[in-house]
Order: sequence, then structure tokens, then C-alpha cells
Amino acid sequence: MKKKLAIVLLVAVFVINITACNNKVNSKETTSTNNNIKEEVKIERFPYMADFGRGSINNIEELKDEWGKNISDLRGYDLEKLDLSGEKDKLLNSVFDSKTKWPGKLPEEFNPESFLEFHINPGLEIKKLHERGITGKGINIAFIDYSLLVNHEEYHDRVKMYEEIHYEPEEAQMHAPAVASIAAGKNTGVASEADLYFIACENYNFVNSEMELDFSWTAKAIERIIEVNKSLPKDDKIRVLSISAGCKPESKGYNEFIEAVKKAIKENIFVITVNMFDTYEDKFYFHGLDIDSLADKDDISNYKVTEWNKWVSKIEHIDELNKYYEEKFNMDKPEELLLIPIDSKTVASPTGEKDYVFYREGGWSWCMPYLAGLYALACQVKPDITPEEFWKQALATGDSRQIEKGTEKYKGKILNPEKLISSFE
Repeated sequence: MKKKLAIVLLVAVFVINITACNNKVNSKETTSTNNNIKEEVKIERFPYMADFGRGSINNIEELKDEWGKNISDLRGYDLEKLDLSGEKDKLLNSVFDSKTKWPGKLPEEFNPESFLEFHINPGLEIKKLHERGITGKGINIAFIDYSLLVNHEEYHDRVKMYEEIHYEPEEAQMHAPAVASIAAGKNTGVASEADLYFIACENYNFVNSEMELDFSWTAKAIERIIEVNKSLPKDDKIRVLSISAGCKPESKGYNEFIEAVKKAIKENIFVITVNMFDTYEDKFYFHGLDIDSLADKDDISNYKVTEWNKWVSKIEHIDELNKYYEEKFNMDKPEELLLIPIDSKTVASPTGEKDYVFYREGGWSWCMPYLAGLYALACQVKPDITPEEFWKQALATGDSRQIEKGTEKYKGKILNPEKLISSFE
């Protein structure tokens, strides 16, 4: 069977061109508290901005392949020649970015600029915590993902490290700016002032022109995060690592991956992955939440539990990880699951330092950075917090929703950030 891309992507990745930019590399030297070895932590490279280069559309028939989907991908298109005034529903359920060029004829209810701005809000009244000074300031979040547009305005001044392991593409990829900005964007993020340590890593090899999953590369990236963390001062350690990925025991590199995660956990790093049911005794299970694209994202009553089959289908392409997940779920039968917003988000785009992109639908990938950002807020308020305490309190303070899995029913708890953080003060 052909092995597929392991990072939990929520939209198709397009072949993209690149435009060059030059940047000065920042670096700092830290000394390990264990062995006094100096470790240089720096931004090794500034990936180029992506250019989807999708061109001009002269009539709506040219969009029929996209228009026929539930979610239309309009990123980077020039639509100026079209009459879209009667396409309200399609536009409200589309993917578009700052590079999309719009016609004058649009539905009254759809203003692209205002729409992007509206969905910058991370939701669940996170902004109220920011107003109280709870922003994740002074907390380090690490990421293992794809190539980051390091200089994006949402986080550029807080990127402390950017490195690459087993990574070839020179341009920024759509996934990395998204996860960085969901966790720590100054406007889009949960922890708007947290610092970022980032490693780009491809968790696959090409074998006979086919993509083959190999999580040993992710394990190497985790080992590097551990190494860097040991060199940081005692009061400035990495507290959480967001990896929007997962694999099953039959996948190449699984054992190395799980072993590396458990090693990082022993270093007091909360490692958030799909496989938390494998790596934590408390078996942290979570599930996605949808919200209509015109709904108030701060009102918990507007969120709907993602339908079960749709939820697990979002990881089917990753070596059929959905089957392993359901097997583990049926075995563990968790009493409660955390419910996390994944849909209708504006995040940082790889196409420019001031560019944004709206995703009507998200996936598992958006859960990890959201949780990482929230954990950073908890660390700011209660520096000695543990993942187990955080998860227990998140469930205890959450708002109940029912998850239906066929004829079975499970208890879900929507994250309530204000109640959660207040419980640690």
C-alpha cells in the first residue's frame, strides 16, 4: 500500500513557486546546566514566501472542480472577472487568503477583508484572558512541523529558534505558519506573547518515487528539542511541544517516536500529539468542534461536536491511522474527552509576512497548537503545573456536550479557558 503524508494536514498541499527574501540570522548561545557545553540556538534559515500562482479565472465554469466540493479552495486565484453575487453559501464555506483577488460583484453578507478579520479571534473568550495579562509571556512553546515563514507579523519577534532536520523544500509550507499562529499568534493565537522554538522535519522518505512514512525523523527532531531544552536556563525551559501528527505501531519509526516522546515527558515537556493515548497513563483523548462561519466564536453555545465518522476520517490518509485510533478508543472507552475548536479560523499564511488565510474546516492538526497555547497560559499562572493536572482541570471546568459514536454516547467537555485558568490562580 502506498504510504501517505504523516503530518495531519486539513487541506491539499499545492505545488508552489518561491520568491526570494534576505534576512539576517539571529542567534544566541546558551550553556547547559548539566555539562556546561555551550549550545547555539538560532534561526538557521528564513524559508521563502510561498506563491500558489493559480492565475485568473474568466468564468465560473473554470472553477467547477472547486465549486463542486463542500469546501471550495480559492487561495491565490484572481476572481475579478466573475459575478459571485449569488454565491453566498459557497463563499461562506470556502478557503481563501490575502492573495485572492475579488470581483466587485459579491453577496452583501460577504466582505472578504472583514471576514478574515472576524475569524482572527481564537474564540472561547481567550481575549478576556489576554486583557488580564495572561498571554503566555515568558513561556516557551516548541513545534515540530513543516517549514515556517519565520518573519510573519503574527510571531516573528518571538521566534527564538528555527532549524530543519531531514527537510528539503525551500519555501514556507501552509501548515507551519498556521500551527504557530494558532498557538502563539499575537492576534490569532491562544498564547499571544509566548516564545517559539521550531523545527521543520519531513516524517517520510521517498522510496521508488512513493512516499513512505518514517517517524524516526520526528524522533530525531524531538531529541533535538530535548537537547536544546537542557541548554536553557532553569527558569526558561520549553514547557510544551506541539506535534500535529501521529502514527500506528506498524508504521516505520513508531517505536523511536514513542520512546523520544516519553523521554521529553521526563524532561517536564508536555508533548501533544495524536498518540497521547499511547504516551500518557491518563490517556488524553480529544475531539473537534465545528462552528458556523458567521457565528460568534466567543459564545460556547454556538459550537457543535464534529460528527464521529467525519472526525476519524480526517486521519485516514495517514497510514490508516483512523483504524488504530478507533481500536484504542474502543479498548480504553474514555469517560470524558476534551472538545477543541477546529473550524472557521483565520491564521497566518505562508504567502507573505502580512498575509492571512481562512480555513472553513480544520482537522486534528489545529487541536495540538490550541492546547499548547492554553497550556502556556496555565504555565504562566501556575509554573509548577503538570499535564495531568491541566487535563483534569480542563475536563472539570469544561462545558458538557454529548459525543455520539454510532449507538454509543460519550461525554465531551468544551474547553472553557477562563474557568480553567481561574482555577489555577
